[in-house]
Amino acid sequence: MLSSGIDSGILSALVPGDNVPAFTARFESSTFDEGKGAEHLARFGGHQWHSLFVDRQSDIVEDFRSVALAVDGELADSSALAHFMICRAIRQHVTVAISGDGADEFFGGYDTYLATTLAERLGWGVVRGPAGLASALATRVSAGHEGRTGPLQFLARFGAGIAAPEGAYHAEWRRITPRSLVKDLYGPALVPVLGADPLAAYRHAYNAANGEVLDRALLADQTHYLPADMLTKVDRMSMAHGLEVRVPFLERPVMELAGDLASGLLIAREKEGGVARLGALPGYGSSPGEAKEARI
Repeated sequence: MLSSGIDSGILSALVPGDNVPAFTARFESSTFDEGKGAEHLARFGGHQWHSLFVDRQSDIVEDFRSVALAVDGELADSSALAHFMICRAIRQHVTVAISGDGADEFFGGYDTYLATTLAERLGWGVVRGPAGLASALATRVSAGHEGRTGPLQFLARFGAGIAAPEGAYHAEWRRITPRSLVKDLYGPALVPVLGADPLAAYRHAYNAANGEVLDRALLADQTHYLPADMLTKVDRMSMAHGLEVRVPFLERPVMELAGDLASGLLIAREKEGGVARLGALPGYGSSPGEAKEARI
């Protein structure tokens, strides 16, 4: 299951290309589509490449209904529909697939980790009110924009996180429906749940963790977001077609290596002439105090 990202790209380079096809979900909008990068990675790894434009499918409405049935509970991951379609396409060729899920939550791949670190450093008391107003305004102005990212979307999300109560930043980044729009979108039947907090358990996972800000954010994602959302989506969308998906980045040795990495290696990298110093990591050097260098 190949995107143009680092995680699935690494897997495609490690897995022998002979008789191992690569599959990519594509989109008409260039802001969402990763087809060109995925095709390049597939060729680099020697894989036969298959792509599927998920927004060109004639039965997309029926597929959406099938997704709602397959999730079998409270799951509203925004990529579930695309995942459902690409799993169906893969199952026509093989019965077992591999994906890069889990890499972001262990190696700090999401931009939200940097955002959470910045939010904690800024503090929330002084800027909370202005940030909330800026977020609400940016949300309204950008409501008709269908692209994946942009300055207004960034301002809306970051401002919403800063405006959240202290300790709630990291969970707030995951909110799909902005607080300012909930009352407009919810009909009479949903009024009783307007006061409910769907992110309470996620926020608790972040606040209950120990360590630096990044450690707490990673642990919250590893114990809550990853199993409750990402892996649930992968499991239910794949098994709806009888496809087994394996996740090599969640092998225990890989997770332990990620846990031993210094935070500076996860969300920032100091370079010296194109060389990153990895320091005393498992597998690097013959003793804990010996440092090695790895070419990037």
